[in-house]
Amino acid sequence: MIAGTVKRIGTTSFVQITMRQLINDKNITMLGVHLPPPVRSCKNTTDTSIFEFPKYVKEGVFSDDIGIVRKNDIAILAGDFNALPNKRC
Repeated sequence: MIAGTVKRIGTTSFVQITMRQLINDKNITMLGVHLPPPVRSCKNTTDTSIFEFPKYVKEGVFSDDIGIVRKNDIAILAGDFNALPNKRC
């Protein structure tokens, strides 16, 4: 297992905790997602940042190298996404 951080996803500059594990000859990477809070004082808002993820995850796999994440790793995105109840992105 490899653990590390991803410091930037698109315009999101928050540190994302990452774990990469080889299971049955497949690399699986879990990215702990905690986006900027949805407040005006933050330069990068939750709404802007959450739309960055589809650029890096396609059909359940990462589409590019990001930190310890490798292209074609199976993707698991986990976390609170700093989401608010009844908020759609």
